[in-house]
This record gives sequence, C-alpha cells and structure tokens, in this order.
Amino acid sequence: MRGSAAERSQNRQRKLDGIVAWYFDHVMESLPLMLQAALLLLGCALSRYLWDISIIVALVVVGVTSFGVVSYIFIVVAGTVSESCP
Repeated sequence: MRGSAAERSQNRQRKLDGIVAWYFDHVMESLPLMLQAALLLLGCALSRYLWDISIIVALVVVGVTSFGVVSYIFIVVAGTVSESCP
C-alpha cells in the first residue's frame, strides 16, 4: 500500500477509466466464443491431418466435431426461441 488514500483512489479510477475506454468488458465477453472457435478449428485441422493417416479415425473426429457443432447450434436456437431456456 504505497501512497496516500487519495493517490490510490486516483490510480484506481484511472485504471477503471482505461477499462471503460478500451471496452474491456466486450473483450472478456468474447473469450468463450474465441475458445469455441478454436476448438472447431482444432477439430477441422485434426480431421484433415488424420484423413491421410487413417480414414476411420478421421471419421470419428469428424463425427465428434459435427456433434459439437450441432449441439452448439441447438443450444443457441433453443435459447433464442424460448424465454425460459437457461
């Protein structure tokens, strides 16, 4: 705890103003979407890589990735259509 209470509060306010000015809340809200997009890209790249090695294993990866995409789309549509959907 360096500085007086006034200096610490001014520093805290400066940091909060920076967070608001840089729309940091939008960045934090977009992180789950970026993680889901990364998982989709991983599934696509892994299935493409495995296709040359073993078609059976690649089809399993494609199936799991497709199931994830279909589940995600279902959850988004269910949340959009129904107000009571969690």
